[in-house]
Amino acid sequence: MGGLGFAPWTGRRKRTTAAAVRTSRENPAATLPSNWGREANFDAGTTGDVFVDGINGNDTNDGLTAATAKASIAAGYDVVKTMSDARTMRIMGDGHRYREKLTLNLLNPWPPITLTSLKIASYGTDLPFISGAETVTGFTQCSAADQAVVGSNYASIYKATFPTASIEHNNFWRLMLSENGAPLKLAALRNGASTFDPFFTDATEPMIQPSDDPTLTIGVNGSGYYDTITHSSTLPFYTDSQLAQTVAALHAVPNLGRHIPVTSVTGSVLTLASTTYRPESNGGYSLLNLLPLMEQGGWGYRDDGAGNLMLYVWPNEAANLANGIEIAVRKHALSISKNDMPLTLEGFGLEMVSFTETDYNSALLYLNQGDNVRCRQLVLDRCSAAQQHMIYFKFNENVTFERSTMRYGQGCYGVGNTDTGGAGVYNYRYSNLLAQDLSHTGYRCFGMRDAALVDCRSERTSAGGHANLINFYLGCDNVLVVNFSAGVGQDNRPWAGYATCQNSSRIYCFHSTFTMAEDTRAFVDQSVANATHPTDPSENYLVNCWVPHEPARLDGVTGNSGITVGETTPEMNWHVYNCITPRILSTGGTLTRKNNILTKEAAADPSEASVSNIDTLHVAAAARDWRAAGGGLLATKQGFDVETLVSTLEAAFPDVALRRDGAGRVWSPADPGIGPYGKEWNISL
Repeated sequence: MGGLGFAPWTGRRKRTTAAAVRTSRENPAATLPSNWGREANFDAGTTGDVFVDGINGNDTNDGLTAATAKASIAAGYDVVKTMSDARTMRIMGDGHRYREKLTLNLLNPWPPITLTSLKIASYGTDLPFISGAETVTGFTQCSAADQAVVGSNYASIYKATFPTASIEHNNFWRLMLSENGAPLKLAALRNGASTFDPFFTDATEPMIQPSDDPTLTIGVNGSGYYDTITHSSTLPFYTDSQLAQTVAALHAVPNLGRHIPVTSVTGSVLTLASTTYRPESNGGYSLLNLLPLMEQGGWGYRDDGAGNLMLYVWPNEAANLANGIEIAVRKHALSISKNDMPLTLEGFGLEMVSFTETDYNSALLYLNQGDNVRCRQLVLDRCSAAQQHMIYFKFNENVTFERSTMRYGQGCYGVGNTDTGGAGVYNYRYSNLLAQDLSHTGYRCFGMRDAALVDCRSERTSAGGHANLINFYLGCDNVLVVNFSAGVGQDNRPWAGYATCQNSSRIYCFHSTFTMAEDTRAFVDQSVANATHPTDPSENYLVNCWVPHEPARLDGVTGNSGITVGETTPEMNWHVYNCITPRILSTGGTLTRKNNILTKEAAADPSEASVSNIDTLHVAAAARDWRAAGGGLLATKQGFDVETLVSTLEAAFPDVALRRDGAGRVWSPADPGIGPYGKEWNISL
């Protein structure tokens, strides 16, 4: 496996050799990846039993050699599923798009499958994609006759028709269009001061707030649900027909962007479709698909009522209109229902699917039931949904997900899982994963037990307002997190976000970085009173972790400001050792804190230290230069000895290298220093 070399599992418990454990502990830096996500030049190998070649293959071939490959993955699967023993199917074609919706059934099929294991992998260094998109052709330049629809920029905009019957849902605002692989932005009325990527139609920051514009009123009906929008300073500039084709994105309880179609317009007052969405306290709106506001790199749509979707695009390059514009039309790329035989998916990409909040079994990659799953070296790219996932594990145990990239998820989590009725799922291993540009949580962990997340990273996530960087929820227990990293630079920090533990127990975080949401939360125990936890009382740990001190967010704030942990019934006890954080707040249970550095409040334990000027700790915090200041506390303060804790966890997780810091250097739990990089902070972040 590139990375930490996790051993295979037997049943629910992990097995590894003493030699493997000794090697990982003595030379942990050797196992650290050079980056996160899929390796750009990954070589999956070329030996196999069935071959698929979408460029040179033919479905009339036997598929048994690279020279006689099938043309479609579905045809290749029809061959491999008739075989016995351990088999490999190779997908060929670097960059080739297999435009297939694949639903593979290994779970009680007829006739029965006699495979003992199945591997579906790319070929050599190829990176083929299973795509949920189709190419849009037939674009023509708009004329003056289109000005009433698209506005005065009509000469820059091109239009084409696409059959609505080809799209698997009718919530067209959930569609995606891309130009040469880059997502286009849906035309919209937004807060022009927003710094959020306009790709995110559910981002809350670009929404216009009634508190900022007294001419804006977002009305509710007698039940308190969203009902109307009146915006007298802005909406009268557009015709009723232009406004009638829009969708309102609104900020709704609980802190999420929701989309509600406009059903009618009277005097620039928008009447919204009936919903059960209530306004958030600081609720606002954006108006999507307002075609006269289309910009370069944007798109919009109009249903002509005759079975066609009229697509309007202002391309970045007009030459791309020939074959470079794609539209997401399918609800999933690959779905597999399987028995417990080992399944490996390796080396390919999945892209461009679109679905709604009711499509619970949709995803770029959906894996339903069956244990012993390994996904590695994958790219999951561009998914538009509503609180669903790019990759979803349902009722699986013994899961490895490693060295993969998840990027551009609108209304989308990165990876998620669910358990079986609260019984928990065992032996998950996530490692070397990169979540980028997602509306919601990169890592959504439900009911995981005896699990580890190692070297996982989030960048520019949580654009939609669902703020979690990583979420342990609904009965997680005995979960080890090592070197979870949120971007801390101007170009890669999460849009918003915090990490959270909800109704879970025995969470152990080492060498991890948690950035603050706008309300200054970074790591929060959100367990609730009288919930059921797998282990009660629960002992939880944050060891050598870091919450960067961001003056722009902390000025004048006296609330959470970093780490907020604890619950009394059931009892959630927390141990915070050797961490750097603006503040540590206890909300229940017992909080034990040792050898931390506080950057906003006074030390509460004699072993702790506080700083009045953050630049005495870091070189220049305001400039996000987080290296240790020369001679400062990061180089001199002694850490709390955690050797006993580490030894105990090594016995429970022998496959995880704990004796290294966040940069992969050898780390001594008996002399651990402070923060994820121990005593040496001479690295550029």
